[in-house]
Amino acid sequence: MEHIYGKYYVEKETAGRFQILQKTERGYASIGCYFSPALAAEEIADRKHGERWVRERIEEAIHEIQSGLTFNRAKELADRAIQDVKNGIVVAGYALRTIRNEKLWKEHGYASFDTFMEICYQKDKSWASNCIRVYEQFGELS
Repeated sequence: MEHIYGKYYVEKETAGRFQILQKTERGYASIGCYFSPALAAEEIADRKHGERWVRERIEEAIHEIQSGLTFNRAKELADRAIQDVKNGIVVAGYALRTIRNEKLWKEHGYASFDTFMEICYQKDKSWASNCIRVYEQFGELS
């Protein structure tokens, strides 16, 4: 089984099919069995994010898993994924700082920024503060 994104994993099956699994508290749950990396990626992206770059990254990861990976290509994928994580933290820091500083959470009925963080992200305000510090320190996307 290979990790592809977030809580999602892929396991190669027979006849060119592969199974997409989601990690749960009790193990792994099947999302579905696919022949097409594009369909599998779209399913995951639609469930979680609906963002095009997520779908592209997942399609690429599944394709690489199906076709085999050289060291250089694997390192390229790892480098890009790590950069995506870094950029994501910077963007999250910017957005969370705006929500916190402009008290945008009030407009949507949250009692506090802490409550907003807990309900929306299952994180506390110290996690948000860490993202905000990263944004304030680095501030630009790579």
